[in-house]
Amino acid sequence: MREFPVKFNPGNLSQFQQFKYERDICYLREAIYEHYLNEKTEVKGEYYPYETPFDLQKFILARNPPRIDEMVKTICTELEKFGWIATIGHANSAMWVYPKSGRVPKSLPEW
Repeated sequence: MREFPVKFNPGNLSQFQQFKYERDICYLREAIYEHYLNEKTEVKGEYYPYETPFDLQKFILARNPPRIDEMVKTICTELEKFGWIATIGHANSAMWVYPKSGRVPKSLPEW
């Protein structure tokens, strides 16, 4: 951050929780995006960047975001608009993101 945002002032104290929510959801989007860009899983010679789930628990421990369930629901809806399926598993600690038209990740447990 090069400088403090203009909204960081005492007149906005009552909005700080909302500012944190907005910032945390941006970090969550970025973390999911980076995870799948860097994933290098190959299955039978084919590249599947979505085989390994995103570690939601690690994100929660690092950022302690308020209203994480609301954030995840928003993120899942956003991803679906782009043609992805987002599935939460392992007691809400992992997120699989994979194409609607692709195969289901083998690492995704069957419930």
